[in-house]
Amino acid sequence: MHLMKISPISSSIFIWIFCSIIWPLRVNAQGGDSLRVAELLGQAKSQMNQNADVGFAYLDTIKTFVEKENHNLYQKADYHKVIGIGLFRKSNYDSSNYHYLRALDIFEAGNYELDMAKIAVNISFNYNRLGKYDETIELATKALRMFEKLEDHKGVGISSNIIGQVYFYNKDYDKAKVYFRKYLMNGIAAGDSTEIAGGYSNLGAACNDLDQFDSAIYYNKQALIIHQNLNNLYGLGNAYQNIGGNFQDRHLYDSAIFYYKKALPYYLETNHKTGLTECYVNLAECYIQTYNDNAAIENANKSLQIAQEIDESFMIQESARILSKAYEVTGNYRKSLENFKLYDSLSTIVFNEETRKNIEEINVQYETEKKENQIALQSAQLAEKEAQNERKVTIIAGLVFGCLLLIVLFVMNRNLLLRKNKLLKQQAQIELREAQIEATISSQEKERSRFAKDLHDGFGQMITVLNLNLKSLEDQNNDRHKIFDASSKILDEMYRELKGICFNLMPQTLVKEGISAALNEFALRINNTGKVTVSTYFFGLEERLTEVQEISLYRISQEWINNALKYSDVIQISLSLTKDDDEIILMIEDDGVGFDVELLKNGKGNGWKNMNARANLIKGDLEVDTNPGIKGNTLIVTTSIVSSREVIKTDTNTMETV
Repeated sequence: MHLMKISPISSSIFIWIFCSIIWPLRVNAQGGDSLRVAELLGQAKSQMNQNADVGFAYLDTIKTFVEKENHNLYQKADYHKVIGIGLFRKSNYDSSNYHYLRALDIFEAGNYELDMAKIAVNISFNYNRLGKYDETIELATKALRMFEKLEDHKGVGISSNIIGQVYFYNKDYDKAKVYFRKYLMNGIAAGDSTEIAGGYSNLGAACNDLDQFDSAIYYNKQALIIHQNLNNLYGLGNAYQNIGGNFQDRHLYDSAIFYYKKALPYYLETNHKTGLTECYVNLAECYIQTYNDNAAIENANKSLQIAQEIDESFMIQESARILSKAYEVTGNYRKSLENFKLYDSLSTIVFNEETRKNIEEINVQYETEKKENQIALQSAQLAEKEAQNERKVTIIAGLVFGCLLLIVLFVMNRNLLLRKNKLLKQQAQIELREAQIEATISSQEKERSRFAKDLHDGFGQMITVLNLNLKSLEDQNNDRHKIFDASSKILDEMYRELKGICFNLMPQTLVKEGISAALNEFALRINNTGKVTVSTYFFGLEERLTEVQEISLYRISQEWINNALKYSDVIQISLSLTKDDDEIILMIEDDGVGFDVELLKNGKGNGWKNMNARANLIKGDLEVDTNPGIKGNTLIVTTSIVSSREVIKTDTNTMETV
């Protein structure tokens, strides 16, 4: 074979051809890989909430591209993030965190702040599932600050949600409800249907544990509607299970079973094991209550098997507890004791006397099965101990009498303390009422003084000028058209001045159209300045509130926002007013500098006293969430529908008439 020798010139030409043709093709191929990976990552991410297995199938197709050393770093991080999401959906929380942390390293190196915040909140979800509440709160709060800095409504909502869940699991339902409501409001602001549905679901859970059954059902059904529209299978499973829980807590077990069974197919289709184990254990509890013991044992065993598979301690404990209960009612005390011991070994509660008695009781029942042949002997021994029992009865009777005497003394002493506390409370209420009356009178006097000053300084001067114009008509040499034009302008100015004074006293929009229109008009006046933006949101206000409710809530909003404009250096203010079956909630949030609440409450001004007086008029509660030096302030006013109606009957004479 003849080999052609390549000259130096021809070598250069070959290299040039390679660089100009082959290398660009390689670069274009890499660019095509990135586009393909980006497309498949998006499809995998969208599938994780529907079916995690399908999502992982997409990831498998791009694994070889992503693992290349020179592949796009951001896509590498996003790849691990999506794996973490899928493992979370499959309840593999430790493995999920492993991939989240790999993604976090890359995002931190590239200083991708938004992605860092998202990873932090995702890790906090895993910690929450693992019962590591300290780590959960720490990471979720860190993420919340980052999202607030980035003004990312969806992120703020999700971070608030996980903090609310920690409070919920620790049975602080009122605090949880505040964070869940913040979650919902930010989901609405972000226009994200999935997060809005999550906010409704969590508010439903909090209302359920606060015995607000109608509100709980309402919120959960709102979530169900959204998940149906989105065809979100995992969300549908959660929505049906939450509704089932509402009915179970009201002892409506047949309805609860109906909804739990509707939830199961969605968890099975998405292979969501945590949802499955929760659903099975809830079904088992309902079957025990409806005396279907075999079904209870079957479902509790399924729950325990899955919980042990995913190593979720809390659900293992709950499944074992229900199994123990189910076996006990069927008379299988050996199995009952076996599962109760499993339950007790996982309990984080201090071993107390009640727990000891439960174990002893089950153990006695179990031992009874093996000792039936000793019953006759025990009967003979009982006869010998009758004399001893009589003495014991006498001793017990003496102890009972002594206990009764102690109880009587305790009740008498407690009643004295209650009466004393009642008198102190009444005295405090009288003093508070006097302070409120004094603040109201002082506020009214200031308003009268300001009104008089506005009339004197504004109208007085304009009337004087108008009078001079009219007198100048007596001089025939003056141009009457100019005098009329000048007088007309003065009258227009007087009208505008009068309109402004009337708005401050009592907006006609509030009287004629209601509080929604009045607050919108108030916000528009502020927005027209171009310095501050006020956003308003209204829910459930298809019908007008009562007059006293509208005036009180309007004045509280006016007082708080005016103070924020004066002292807090705000740029954005969000005002929401929500009415459901049980209560009315006013929430005002701003991005101003925080302050010491005690300075506000104990200050010399009448602003706080006026707001309290307004709230007391409708039997409402004021809550302020702020921290000195930290941006963000929140005012929440809550009043029940029934309490407000009572106020209308009793306090009509105290309403504003100006």
